[in-house]
Amino acid sequence: MPGSLSGLELARQIALRHTTVKIVFMTSDSDETLSDAGPLDPDAIVLHKTYTKAILVAAISRALE
Repeated sequence: MPGSLSGLELARQIALRHTTVKIVFMTSDSDETLSDAGPLDPDAIVLHKTYTKAILVAAISRALE
C-alpha cells in the first residue's frame, strides 16, 4: 500500500473501530514476509495472489459466516 500505513495496520485500525467488519487479506508476499509485518490473528483469512474465483468465493463465504 502506498504511504506510511501498511495494509495490516489499516486492517487493525478498522477492526478496532468497526468490530463487526470482516477482513480478507490479499497479498503476493510470502508467509515469512507477512509475519515480519506483525502477527496475524490465527483466524485471519489470507488470499495469496494468484488465486482462482473458487478460492475467492470460499474466502468471502468464510468471512461472512
